[in-house]
Amino acid sequence: MADNLISATKEIKFIFNRNEGDAGKRVNEVLDMVQKEQDKRRAKILLNLAYAVLKTKVKEEPERKVHLMDEGGIIEEHPIVMHRNGCSYQINIKLVKENGRIKALLFGPQIEPKIVFETRRLIRNFKSNDLCHGNFLASKVKEACLRIGFKFNESLVEKVRVYIIRDLLGFGRIEPLLYDPRVRFIKCDGPGKFLKIGYADYSDEIETNVIYPVNEEIELFVKKIILAAKKRINLKQPIFNVQVGNLTMRATIGKGRSYAKFTITRTIVF
Repeated sequence: MADNLISATKEIKFIFNRNEGDAGKRVNEVLDMVQKEQDKRRAKILLNLAYAVLKTKVKEEPERKVHLMDEGGIIEEHPIVMHRNGCSYQINIKLVKENGRIKALLFGPQIEPKIVFETRRLIRNFKSNDLCHGNFLASKVKEACLRIGFKFNESLVEKVRVYIIRDLLGFGRIEPLLYDPRVRFIKCDGPGKFLKIGYADYSDEIETNVIYPVNEEIELFVKKIILAAKKRINLKQPIFNVQVGNLTMRATIGKGRSYAKFTITRTIVF
């Protein structure tokens, strides 16, 4: 049987090995048949049958969707809803399998990046409510579109709002990972490198599509966390250990030619 089918079979068993009742037993029976099957086409049919039985369990957690892919194994998708100063916004996370490796991909609203960049540049003095309610943000988006020669429409405002709230009120591009309770740790090894995470139900370190393009953005994030922990920033001591809620961060702010980096660990409360 093809390696990707074997891998998908093992993952389904791993994720749902605590299922009880007839559905769980039936899944295990079908998966045992898949592992013994030599014919690839028949193995796929059996594997999809196992997934169909699994749907009875998936319905208990409607916010999480598990899909079976012929080539990519399992994709798991669920929304992460964040709250900031009375504002709420949503980013989706997908776990996909590519070339035998699992990756975590964050997806926000699709929009021309120049609009977000120009809008952010136009926002100077503001209150939290300005970004969440009223016409303040809409006027800035309109002005941004005019400046870059992009046609404005009302749907752009809500898309821009997601990234403006994330960046100006929150902790930036990493924020969805901080909100996702299944993320066990987050590791940043410097600019230009994809962040890596530990994720519940998966034993291996997982690469994300989140990346800090420049060192200054990493340092800005580290400083935000330090201030949130009500600690002083002392650049003479570039190594920091701080705790905010159930998150512990160990960070280094780069000196000279070195780059900033950090690791955030989530304390699990049982």
